[in-house]
Amino acid sequence: MHITCLAHVLDLVVEKFLKNYPDMSELLQKVQAVCVRFWCNHPAACLSALQRNFGLPANCLICDVPTRGNSTLHMLERLCEQQQAIVEFQLQYAQVNIKVLSSLPAN
Repeated sequence: MHITCLAHVLDLVVEKFLKNYPDMSELLQKVQAVCVRFWCNHPAACLSALQRNFGLPANCLICDVPTRGNSTLHMLERLCEQQQAIVEFQLQYAQVNIKVLSSLPAN
């Protein structure tokens, strides 16, 4: 007799709901893109100074992994936790890009 783990079944139901709910799948893809881009392209030192300024825990962003239960939940929780530092980083990074682009000669 096979007894299915209730937590695993519940995780599968929630995962299926999130993927099929209108606009949720697109939102999760965007959140994951932010986490992946930040994880791969920016050193942790950039974020740690902003985390200290805002009094946030020095935690890295988490990317969800399909084979790990609750990883989407953990990704969203961490993104919410670090929202102030990430937004500030993006604003500072955008300012740097604007200055670089404005200093380039026009064609």
